Amino acid sequence: MTPAADGGTALRRAVWRYEHGSLSETRVRRLLEWHYARAAADFESLAAAMAAVHRHAPALAGEYDAFRGGAGAALRLQRWREALDQILRGHGVLAAIRAVAEADAELSAAAAGVERLNERVASCFLRALPCTEVPARLLRLARERMETGRYLQAAYLAGVCRRQAEPLVRAEPCTVTQARELTERLERMRVACADTRELVEGEDPAGEAVFEAARALVRDGYPALAARVADELEAALAARLQLHHELRRPGEGDAAPTLAALRPRLAESGDGVWARATGLLWASRLAGGIRRMQSQRDRLKRLSGRLADGPAVASPPGAAPPRSADRPET
Repeated sequence: MTPAADGGTALRRAVWRYEHGSLSETRVRRLLEWHYARAAADFESLAAAMAAVHRHAPALAGEYDAFRGGAGAALRLQRWREALDQILRGHGVLAAIRAVAEADAELSAAAAGVERLNERVASCFLRALPCTEVPARLLRLARERMETGRYLQAAYLAGVCRRQAEPLVRAEPCTVTQARELTERLERMRVACADTRELVEGEDPAGEAVFEAARALVRDGYPALAARVADELEAALAARLQLHHELRRPGEGDAAPTLAALRPRLAESGDGVWARATGLLWASRLAGGIRRMQSQRDRLKRLSGRLADGPAVASPPGAAPPRSADRPET
């Protein structure tokens, strides 16, 4: 087992055995020279990664020369303990260079995926959806970790970003069924937003350009991204679609005062304005229903009072007088 695999335990044990007389000097020299040559070859194999090392960890760039000079001199002078320390230090430098190279490669792939994703999603409203915003945030976090020397964390975050972005920007044929279903879903949302646009103060963030950009994904052959955008659009517009549904639901009474009351509520800042407007609409309809029930109850009370206090009904002309139960018949 090599020191790179077991943390240098075997190599330390060999030097310890030599120092205690249970391993010959020839064996320990050959073992240290083999590991030195192996580490030197590993350094040479990472020559292509030195450009990334110079960008992100310039302090590691000179470690190869220091390794060759220190370990090589210790082996020539037969200072086996010093040679052991230099070789193990070289293994640590190799691991750091590999981590920098892996993180840099993952960052490059993740950045390319996020760039392609931003190119496909042309609307600012769509770019704020999780399918595009989350990969961009992961890329920023990975770059921050890279700048602070946390290369393993940077590689992990960049890998997650890449795995999220790449499937969405993969172009593939869109079937007729997929295209029809996605187009119909987007059209329903577009109509709902258009019907409630009069309640929006200023420019509507979910305007026609948003749905045109979403339909372009279907036309250009990105069904995975189009389906994800449609799902997240429905989630983002759920409260607005609920309000649209409630406004279209048939109800009793005049709806104009309710719409007038909704406009100032929708002009408020912060999240949840559509949900609060829907709650106001429900409260208004509930209050109207209570008023109607109270009015009907009052009308029934008045009708019952008139029936109780009204005049007796007269008998028709020529009719026999009512028979009294108290008077005997003659």
